[in-house]
Amino acid sequence: MNYYKLMLNDDKKKWKKYEVFSIDFYNNLERIAPKDAYPHLINSEHKLKIQVIKKGESPDFASIGTYYLIANASKYNKAEISFNGLELLHVAVEAENKDYIVFHFNRKVDCVDFNKSEYIEWPTDYTPEPWENSIAQFFLKPTLQRNKIPSELECFSLDKWGGAFNLVVSEKIRDKLASLDDGNFLCFQDLDII
Repeated sequence: MNYYKLMLNDDKKKWKKYEVFSIDFYNNLERIAPKDAYPHLINSEHKLKIQVIKKGESPDFASIGTYYLIANASKYNKAEISFNGLELLHVAVEAENKDYIVFHFNRKVDCVDFNKSEYIEWPTDYTPEPWENSIAQFFLKPTLQRNKIPSELECFSLDKWGGAFNLVVSEKIRDKLASLDDGNFLCFQDLDII
C-alpha cells in the first residue's frame, strides 16, 4: 500500500478569493490553541467556533493552524469522508450560519525512519525550547517503515515528526479525497516506504 502526506494547496494565488480562518478555536471569548482543542471539540455542550479573519468565498477545505484540516459541511457529508483512523468533529464559523467538519486523525503512529528521512537538525550549539521538537528544526519529507503501520489504518498522524500537517493517508483515501476536491484545495505528497 502507498501512503501520502495530506496537505493544503499552498499556492497563495489560489486562496485570494477565499475566506481565511483564525489559527485558533474559540469558546465564547476564550481562545483555544489547536493543540489543546480536542477535549473541547468532543464536548457536545460547547460548540467551538472559528473566526473569519479575511472575507471571501467559503472554501471546500481549509485549516485551523497546522493541526486540523476542515471540510465545508454544506458540501460533504460524514459518510463520504469517514475513514479508519479519522474522527469527524464539528466547528461553527463565528457570526455566520456555517459549519465545518474537523478532521481529527485519532491515531499517532511511530513509523518514521529518521535515518532515511529529510529534515534539518538544530544547530549543534542550540538547545530546543520545551515546546519545540527535540529532533529537528525543519521537517521536509519522512520515510515510513511499513512494518510499523497497522494494516487496518487508512489514515494517521506521524508520531515524533514535527512540522505542519503530519497527516498520512492511504492511496484509497487519497483517491477518494481527490475525487471530492474539485476546487484543488488539497495536495498529496508521495512518501517513501521501506
